Amino acid sequence: IVSMLLFCASPIVARAEACRNAPAPRLRIGEEAVIAEGITGLNMRSLPAMDTGVETLLRPGTRLTVISGPSCNSLYNWWRVETPSG
Repeated sequence: IVSMLLFCASPIVARAEACRNAPAPRLRIGEEAVIAEGITGLNMRSLPAMDTGVETLLRPGTRLTVISGPSCNSLYNWWRVETPSG
């Protein structure tokens, strides 16, 4: 389980915990998200911060389950997700 920055095309949720200046979050806890085609690679990080190490590079078509979020750090919304491999 790791935290990462992620965008999805599902319905918009409340901004209670979201960053004020970030795009409105469009993920929901418990739903599946898929890395969109055209994304050359999305960094998955172990902590919700740009200065933490990259755990893996997610490719288009990768499916994720949203575990929790969003949380705000460095003006970005971060989500805790799980990959199919855990």
